[in-house]
Amino acid sequence: MSAVVSAATRLFGVVGHPVRHSLSPIMQNAALASAHVDGVYMAFEVAPGRLADALRGFEAAGVVGVNITVPHKEEAWRLVDERTPEAEAAGAVNTIAFRGGRLYGHNTDGAGFIRAAEKLAGSLTGKRVLLLGAGGAARGVGAALYAGGVQLVLGNRTREKLAGVAHEWHADVVAWRRESLSEAAGRVDLVVNASSAGMHGKGEIPLDWEKSGAKPAVIDLVYAPLETELLSGARRAGCRTQDGLAMLVGQGELAFAFWTGSLPPEGVMDDALRRFLKG
Repeated sequence: MSAVVSAATRLFGVVGHPVRHSLSPIMQNAALASAHVDGVYMAFEVAPGRLADALRGFEAAGVVGVNITVPHKEEAWRLVDERTPEAEAAGAVNTIAFRGGRLYGHNTDGAGFIRAAEKLAGSLTGKRVLLLGAGGAARGVGAALYAGGVQLVLGNRTREKLAGVAHEWHADVVAWRRESLSEAAGRVDLVVNASSAGMHGKGEIPLDWEKSGAKPAVIDLVYAPLETELLSGARRAGCRTQDGLAMLVGQGELAFAFWTGSLPPEGVMDDALRRFLKG
């Protein structure tokens, strides 16, 4: 964040509902300061049904760019004027740049996830992945995994929401039941939770690691809290795990580059988040 906010300071932000838990302002403001960009990044609470109004207001006010989070990613996809290939493939937008009166939609979830996941599990090409969720984050991650040659197995509380992407990605679908998810986890290389289950300690993923009989790598995209029940259970079973900060940083770095033209200094976002969370 700029040390002195002036009339020349550029505005960035994150849009969601709820959004008070977002860690994006912490890492993005650290990146802006480290990269010597005269800018400030804020959080904007926008209720469902008001996204179009908010985006028009941002564009009129000269905002440079915003991130889009739950529950607006799929609606943002419909509202932007142009989409990058990544956004087109995902069917969801998590990053918008306002340029010349037009809204440019991008999706950094997939590439940000791949950057983070390969640090844990190595190359994902040819591996089998159990992906949980059907919202904007799951679509971004799933599209990137499929494009990278991964064999996908999909699970979601509402099975019907997976029909379109399951066909598109040639993926198997498993029921959101303990026996089904546990069996599926036992025959994949990586389990990824891209659903909201576990956020703020609410909701549960019915997965029994003892029944799965295997030790896949496990990634939870939830970062509030960092230690979710899914990760703690997987760790007790001997699985390698990765918390939600890794992807948060990965997609955040790519969003920063989409707005400014260059990546932020290496490690700045992650360091800022870890320091903040330690208090």
